[in-house]
Amino acid sequence: MRFTWFQVAGGIAGAKAEFAAERIPAHTLEEMAGIYTSGGVVAIATDTVYGLSALVDGEGISKVFAAKGRPRGVALPVFAPSIEAALSLCDPGDLRANERLRTLGSAFWPGALTVVMGRASTFTADLGGPDSSSVGIRVPRGAVLAQLLERVGPFVATSANLHGRPPITRSEEFFRAENAPLMDHVDGILSDALPPIGTPSTVVDLRGADIQILRQGAISEESIRSLLA
Repeated sequence: MRFTWFQVAGGIAGAKAEFAAERIPAHTLEEMAGIYTSGGVVAIATDTVYGLSALVDGEGISKVFAAKGRPRGVALPVFAPSIEAALSLCDPGDLRANERLRTLGSAFWPGALTVVMGRASTFTADLGGPDSSSVGIRVPRGAVLAQLLERVGPFVATSANLHGRPPITRSEEFFRAENAPLMDHVDGILSDALPPIGTPSTVVDLRGADIQILRQGAISEESIRSLLA
């Protein structure tokens, strides 16, 4: 399995590097980090579908909304490199939710599970949505994503597609004419030679007395509830 790194300018992508799935070359990693830290948007192959990503504390968040044509009323989820990094974004006072996160994270992370948690008071990024006190977090599968997250820190990541259209699951879809408006806002593409599984993550809200499945995805509700019984 191999990845290809493209830099994008004016909606036109140029291949810059190809590498094995285990590790991003140092110079390519620094190129990617530079895009993130300058407020850019990177399209990435994840373990579920292709996603649009930007740092949680940068102006790239607004560019992700613009790229998708996504209403600001729909919040963006966050990718984190580990359970501990995820917990650092969460309200430390919600002990029950944090324990649930540890239990589910130990079983399903890295993987296709997104948990909705209360935010730490120090996490003030505008992710959109009606509730600025909550955040959806996932630790994705894959050595390349793990390396990238360890280098740049948590970033927003949402399916790569124009709002209302199916998520992109193959890299060649980025270059179709109908996705030109999306490409106008993308600064780089990390493409996998193999397509992602194409099934979004399961989303579960861990904050209440009883958990709520907000979206059924790759992980079954039964599997989640059995661990928290």
